[in-house]
Amino acid sequence: MSARLRAALLLLVCGLCCGPPAASQAGAQSVESFYKGRTVTMLVGTSPGGINDISARLVARHLSRFIAGNPAIIVQNNPGGGGLVTANRLYFNSDKDGSVLAKLERAVPQLAIQGHPNAQFDPARFTWLGSLSSYADDAYLMLVNAQHAAKTVADLKTPGIEVVLGADNAASSNLIFAVIAKEVLGLNVNVVRGYTGAAPLFLAMQRGELDGQMVGLSSVRTGQRDLCAARISPADGVRPHPAPRRVSGHADRPRAD
Repeated sequence: MSARLRAALLLLVCGLCCGPPAASQAGAQSVESFYKGRTVTMLVGTSPGGINDISARLVARHLSRFIAGNPAIIVQNNPGGGGLVTANRLYFNSDKDGSVLAKLERAVPQLAIQGHPNAQFDPARFTWLGSLSSYADDAYLMLVNAQHAAKTVADLKTPGIEVVLGADNAASSNLIFAVIAKEVLGLNVNVVRGYTGAAPLFLAMQRGELDGQMVGLSSVRTGQRDLCAARISPADGVRPHPAPRRVSGHADRPRAD
């Protein structure tokens, strides 16, 4: 395997872990002997089926080859609070010996810094391992059901046309970007919170509970391949932040910057 591919796989991990094997345990044993025959748990703060779950399982499948001792890695879904439940569990209830990892939304540590009442952990005591995406060829989209009256971003500034977007809670990107669309871009958006990831949101869209959601293009590509291929639910690519270039293959999607 090339050094470049090896480095890429190592950087796939997007999560937090409470450090290497504890000094009391690791003093008399090497990293390899600590991990050999051990099972490492990777916590995911969302429900099964979404991009967080899928990407965590991708990492779990390959990461063991790059850890001395080659431990087995299992994924455990622990949805709630946009990742806060998982972060609190990692901090208070998980072994702090390198045997538990977590894949969290990028804004989870920020909530603790900002003093969110449900963020009871100290992010400075976590070890950041890496990111799954540089977003060089990815973007967040406002994905809306095809039968909805809004076909463009401009439509959502028209009186009488509103879109109901589902979202998780607290640190979830789908909530953050939905609020930006409403409060910053001034779009007619009603945000319904309490969902636990992209997969439940897609089901809610299919049942007619929601008009759409803010979702990563990579999530659609991996978790909703038929939707992406058939383009049965076209939506505007709303980027709540300036971007220097288009995402390849979606140059026709309007931007909101």
